[in-house]
Amino acid sequence: MSDTTSTTEEPEGDEAPAAAVNPATSEETKRLRAEAQAARERDTQQAWIDHENEVRAVEERTARLRALRLAKEAEEAKAKAAEPAKPAKPVKRKIVRRG
Repeated sequence: MSDTTSTTEEPEGDEAPAAAVNPATSEETKRLRAEAQAARERDTQQAWIDHENEVRAVEERTARLRALRLAKEAEEAKAKAAEPAKPAKPVKRKIVRRG
């Protein structure tokens, strides 16, 4: 088998040959990268704000529901305490006969 490879190498992906880089393209690339970085930072900040808002909303709902539950439990306890005590039923004992 013979290995047939090209003697001229083509640049891969976005890489440009060193001779073809011009300063305007380089500045444009820097600007685009800076804009992309700024956009990522804005997205990150917005994600944190959204997350904090969601956490705060959950905490508020939890506090509201806890207050409702405690009020209901207090009302039930008060109603139970206000009920007259039921007389205890006499305990029936079985008579065991041996014999």
